Amino acid sequence: MKTLFIVGLAIAGLLLMPLAGLSQSDQSTSAVPPVAQPLVREGDFAIGLVKVLEIGIPQKEADAESMLDSAGIAPRNGWRITL
Repeated sequence: MKTLFIVGLAIAGLLLMPLAGLSQSDQSTSAVPPVAQPLVREGDFAIGLVKVLEIGIPQKEADAESMLDSAGIAPRNGWRITL
C-alpha cells in the first residue's frame, strides 16, 4: 500500500510538472518579435542606397538603378522591372 502511494505521488508530480513552467513565464505574448524581416521594394532600396552613397539625386527609381549600375552596383539577377 505504501509503495502504491509513492508511485501514485510520483506519477502525479510528473503530470503536474509542465504546469510549473507556465507559471514562471515572465515574457508577455504581445512582445513577440516578428519572424520575417519587412520587405522593401527594389526601387525604394535603390533610391535610398543612392542617397546614402551620395552618388547623385535620383528623380525616380529607374534613375537610381542606372546610377547604381554605372557605379558597378547591381543585384545578381539584375534590376527587376516593376509596373
